[in-house]
Amino acid sequence: MWTEIQGFDDRLIGALAAAGILIDASHTAMDRLRCMFCEASLAVFDGTHPSITGEDEEFFEEAPEAETKTVVPLMDVFADYVGERKPAPSTVKRWRPVIRALIAQLGHDDASRITTADLIAWKDRLLKQPGGRGVPMAARTVREIHLAAVKVVLGWAVENGRIPLNPAAGVNVRVPKATRLRAKEFNDDEARKILQAALAAGQGRISAQHMLARRWVPWLCAYTGARVGEITQMRGQDVSQRDGVWTIRITPEAGTVKTGAARIVPIHDHLIEMGFLKIARASEGPLFYDPRKGRGGSAGNPQSKKVAERIGAWVRKLGVSDSSIQPNHAWRHLFKSISRRAGMSTQACDVIQGHAARTEGEAYGEWRADVLAIEMSKFPRFHWEMPDADRAGLE
Repeated sequence: MWTEIQGFDDRLIGALAAAGILIDASHTAMDRLRCMFCEASLAVFDGTHPSITGEDEEFFEEAPEAETKTVVPLMDVFADYVGERKPAPSTVKRWRPVIRALIAQLGHDDASRITTADLIAWKDRLLKQPGGRGVPMAARTVREIHLAAVKVVLGWAVENGRIPLNPAAGVNVRVPKATRLRAKEFNDDEARKILQAALAAGQGRISAQHMLARRWVPWLCAYTGARVGEITQMRGQDVSQRDGVWTIRITPEAGTVKTGAARIVPIHDHLIEMGFLKIARASEGPLFYDPRKGRGGSAGNPQSKKVAERIGAWVRKLGVSDSSIQPNHAWRHLFKSISRRAGMSTQACDVIQGHAARTEGEAYGEWRADVLAIEMSKFPRFHWEMPDADRAGLE
């Protein structure tokens, strides 16, 4: 009956709070308290309420004790989430400061006290407040990094009984669709400029590993369609013959692989003719960086990532400056476009590039290296040959 009266529970809970009793509407004692509150209200009108008769000390003594709310430290929740789910080190590195920044804005570290209104205010502040470069954070960054981190961590807290509901579940950022003025792949001139510069990468005062990275990473990306980090973390031991085919094994054992699964990529004949196998046989370990010269490299910020960043910066300095394309990832788009024109199997191309299977059926079975090599043989060559003087040193 009383639950049908608008605001009844709010007035009851407020009255109890004023008396020092903290309780919420879902508490098992609420039915009894509702009855007592109604009886007390009626007693006020007929003059028999304890506050009038002088017996008020006994009234609240009859009320059952409310459970004390347990603090749920958000940083502890994050640590436990990381311990159980084991996300990539780079994810942990990126999300930890997000959680800390949220705690700083809230002024407390209690996940059980976070409300949807708190998170909306936090999101709005991120979108409006100038960041490190003096401009507000991009809506996509807020949605895909900050909100994503909080939603996942609080979702884990719900799944593990730390909090009853996820206050971030309904919070979102609408990202305007970006205007696209060109394709995400390199055009012919850009690809030629990068690959020709890579052939001359022995020039300049750079380390031996970085020289190898400039020389081979662009060509390997061009002929594999792999993510640049998958190439820069490559080890000599990842290159071997399988089913009579020279292959690269892209594996989480070497570093981060987005899908978390190892895959086999047949090596294009042109790479073999240019001498890549000799480079791969020179070391069992990383090909493009020296682990002994880590300079602070960590699981969250590995040396292979730094190598990829330096290659990207070098490509920009070559004059490939259009911000519409990414200086390393554009190879991945170009590989897909060329493979379509060459008539390669779409499914085989997805396997080579490490794209997820589109159907449950496609996920069944394995792709042998010799089968993938048949499809790779259809991929045309980039016709910018190595100068004879450089070729001689690799044969």
